[in-house]
Amino acid sequence: MKFSIQIVSDLADEIKTFKASPYEERRWGKKPDEVEKDYLGTPFNVIWDAVRQDSMRAPYAAYIEFTSEFHYYVEPSAKSRYDQLIGFTPIMHLGAWYFRYEYDVSPTTVKFTRAFVKYPGGGGAGKPFPIGAEPFPRYDMCWDGWLRQNGEYKPK
Repeated sequence: MKFSIQIVSDLADEIKTFKASPYEERRWGKKPDEVEKDYLGTPFNVIWDAVRQDSMRAPYAAYIEFTSEFHYYVEPSAKSRYDQLIGFTPIMHLGAWYFRYEYDVSPTTVKFTRAFVKYPGGGGAGKPFPIGAEPFPRYDMCWDGWLRQNGEYKPK
């Protein structure tokens, strides 16, 4: 079991090394630079834990929680067109998003089970998960896909 718990600890340590990554892009015009980009920043305030659970499937449940800053970005060359069409500043900080990834932990594997997100101003701000959290669908940004790893990790 010690090896499986170590995997969760290693995941939590590794998530701190990821840099800001694109979250989503939306085209708002026809020119090449007329794209609004959403970014999630480097994860910080990373914590993890594993607790016993009454389950035949996995005797422990583990989680990794962290915070990431969310930003919109529009190329400077398109800023004035964006302001006229959309009506707000293209480089905009939208606050901290709080993430939680949950795993079942057995002696031989760590299996991803689900992910949650809390948005700024949501009903769960400052409260423990899952209060105010929503399920977080899979995205192809660097750390989300990496934390899910097709659902399963095995000790080396």
